[in-house]
Amino acid sequence: MVLSLKVVSIGFDLDRQLLLLVPGVFEFFGYAFNNFSWLLTAIRAYVLSIGSLLYSTCFSNWIIIDGSYKWLIAFRDAQSFRFSHYFTCYTSEATAIASGIGASRYREAGNSETKW
Repeated sequence: MVLSLKVVSIGFDLDRQLLLLVPGVFEFFGYAFNNFSWLLTAIRAYVLSIGSLLYSTCFSNWIIIDGSYKWLIAFRDAQSFRFSHYFTCYTSEATAIASGIGASRYREAGNSETKW
């Protein structure tokens, strides 16, 4: 979402003739991925969500098998339930970060310029 907004802003700047030439490939990638910490955070959340999904559906059943002690099986089922919730939370976080939620603008003291 953030990337598409940057592409649209370049289109508006070209239309208003604030940019005289279409930026080159390196210039565009420098502008589009200037602060890509949001991308790394979204990838981290996505990897954690996939790891939680794999643990809740596969690994917990492989680690603690069905013939174990009844409280150990209850623990396995509780862990599976908990990690399925972690999957939902991390997927929501990755989606929210990729859509631009969490980006904020601010002004430094004594400066009227708005920064993102």
